[in-house]
Amino acid sequence: MNKFSRKLARFVKYRRYRYCVYTADAISELSQPTSDLAFEFKTFDETALDLAFKSKEPGRYKLFIKFLYAGYIGVYCDSGGKILAYGWGMVHRGDERFFSNNHLPLSDGEGHIFYCYTKEAFRGHNLYSGIIYRLAETIFAEGAHLLWIDTNDDNLPAQKGILKVGFRLYGIMTNVFLFKRLVCSRVKKQENMQ
Repeated sequence: MNKFSRKLARFVKYRRYRYCVYTADAISELSQPTSDLAFEFKTFDETALDLAFKSKEPGRYKLFIKFLYAGYIGVYCDSGGKILAYGWGMVHRGDERFFSNNHLPLSDGEGHIFYCYTKEAFRGHNLYSGIIYRLAETIFAEGAHLLWIDTNDDNLPAQKGILKVGFRLYGIMTNVFLFKRLVCSRVKKQENMQ
């Protein structure tokens, strides 16, 4: 960002984000990673969210409760009552309000994986890839015909995890927000990148 853009961003609340966008057409394209940690996958419900986030992270708790009530799928890795990693996904049905994204142009029947996180102490054990695969299984089972996942273009560990599962790079998306509203979005597809 040049000097003028930084000054403009300060005064008019201008932000530019770049995402790497990946897709998969079927669960058969993807491979399930293995981990050296002992854990089990569980699905978020209101009780699990209360225990994990309500008192410790009230902002995140409120957001995740919105996800849950919107019908989104939350999966987490549980090890003795501790959450090691989690992620969310959904299938677009055309009539629900999006809490997950305001930058991907999803059509009916397309799924999106978002808001995935692995606690720092447990990174490097394929938990992120495992969450992505488990969400992909669930989303395709719910009838999605195309699945999207995206990450910031500078988040190399997430990109590596996404590719490890078998998603393919669709392209780089650049979004411009002005006063917290998306005003410009463009995708440079992989076949057009040099």
